[in-house]
Amino acid sequence: MKKEAPVFYLEKTTFVINGVSTIGGNQRLFVDGVEILPEKSQKLYNHSPDGFSWGYSGSGPAQSALAICLAIFKNQHVAEGLYQSFKETFVSRWQPVGAPFQKEIDITDFLIDHRDRLQIALEREQNDQQWLEAEIEEIMFPMVKDSVDEKRPDLALHPIRVEQVQSLRFWQVGDLVTIIHPSEEGIRALVYEVYDRPEDTYGISLLAEDGRNLGGWEPETWKFLEFNQSTDLAYSFENVGKLKRDFQRGLFTPYFGRI
Repeated sequence: MKKEAPVFYLEKTTFVINGVSTIGGNQRLFVDGVEILPEKSQKLYNHSPDGFSWGYSGSGPAQSALAICLAIFKNQHVAEGLYQSFKETFVSRWQPVGAPFQKEIDITDFLIDHRDRLQIALEREQNDQQWLEAEIEEIMFPMVKDSVDEKRPDLALHPIRVEQVQSLRFWQVGDLVTIIHPSEEGIRALVYEVYDRPEDTYGISLLAEDGRNLGGWEPETWKFLEFNQSTDLAYSFENVGKLKRDFQRGLFTPYFGRI
């Protein structure tokens, strides 16, 4: 049976975002006139303990982007999948840095441009729901079975297990993953390159937390990668020598330290 594609609905695609700076230097954000607070987004990823900011590409704008995405999408998986791109497309460009602003944004083109990541987020939500149902079933089945065995010993029950479907991932530079292949099990790595070579080879290159270049991973090996989160790493790979030097000078360290 073919798996149905997950569906996502939005009541609208245009939103008014306001940013206000207080006398004490804190920044407040409003979506369609309703204030959003940083605490909800910080429980997911605490990029900025000091709260919101905007106008550059950093931790404060990342916190702002996550909070805004939670408010407009009303879906945690979608917000987590899109907020780093939302930061680069919108929040980092609201200049000047930290100054009051009002922007009316239309996210239609944004969603079209990032439809692959939206699809990944929705499939992850769908899989999480399936696993939750499977866990509930594993808890409840023995209880139901014992009850039935007592009352109807002639009736046999068989558990129905929900299998996780490994969805096709569309990776981006900066994605943080955990490797589950036995040879590197538990190793965390960053996607430092996404390549599409002339011979129709598509894949990603990984940098391990200990600095090892783990080379190229093509679609058939992606099942051994467990997605953790997107980071705001922007890296243009040139050669392995530069990659090694960048690791040695600590360029990637902050991104491995986010979990």
